[in-house]
Amino acid sequence: MKKLFRFNARYLAWTAVFAALATALQFIEVGIPIVPSFLKLDFSEMPALVAGYALGPISGVIVCLIKNLITLSTSYSGGVGELSNFILGVLFVVPASLVYKYRRTRVGALIGAILGTVISSFASVLTNYYIVYPVYYNIMDEATILNMYSAIYPDTRTILRALFIFNLPFTAGKFIIDSLITFILYKRLSYFIKNGFRKRNRRRDTDDNATEDSKVNAEDNTQEISDDKADDVVTPNPYIEPYRQDNPIIVYSEQNKIDSSDETKE
Repeated sequence: MKKLFRFNARYLAWTAVFAALATALQFIEVGIPIVPSFLKLDFSEMPALVAGYALGPISGVIVCLIKNLITLSTSYSGGVGELSNFILGVLFVVPASLVYKYRRTRVGALIGAILGTVISSFASVLTNYYIVYPVYYNIMDEATILNMYSAIYPDTRTILRALFIFNLPFTAGKFIIDSLITFILYKRLSYFIKNGFRKRNRRRDTDDNATEDSKVNAEDNTQEISDDKADDVVTPNPYIEPYRQDNPIIVYSEQNKIDSSDETKE
């Protein structure tokens, strides 16, 4: 029971962190000149994708839900835009995290991200056509919205065609960027999400101690080798004149001793 509580506490804590980050990123929107001004780019699905990879699909769904519930208070679409954002976020995060759950490799993460991007991109056409735009028609008529698309691409004749030409690539590009950022950051974040800082410090201390021990052993081995070499070569040779003993001359061969009787004879 104690282990289960720790798991739940970590799960809820990190889910709350990612939900707060996603909410902050949803308020930071960037306009793109090649699409109508009401289409804004944000990176709020990136924390949801990281949560889905690290903690599971349910955590990713919770992050998508919380960020849209918080931004609902500042909505200009009566909650319809947030509903569409939630649906697309779930269709992006859940397939990606499910694939990664059963294939925890870079290839699995890549396949999941591609699958989620394709599903959510095509779903954006349906959610916009049947959910979002019917509400927008109460604010501005269909002809006005169509004229905004036609000003960029004159061959846009219907809203459905405009959604395929503009909204589908826009949604796909947005989720591709989220996936790329996740790929860059996930390896650095996953260890701390699962293990925390304390275990990493302990592991680092263990590695440091092991490194110091290996250095000491290497120094001892080096000292032993140098001592052995010193016993072998550092021996004064009586057959070399004293003033030449300081020169780096190493003699390994043994010379025959001169018989004292031979010197007497000479």
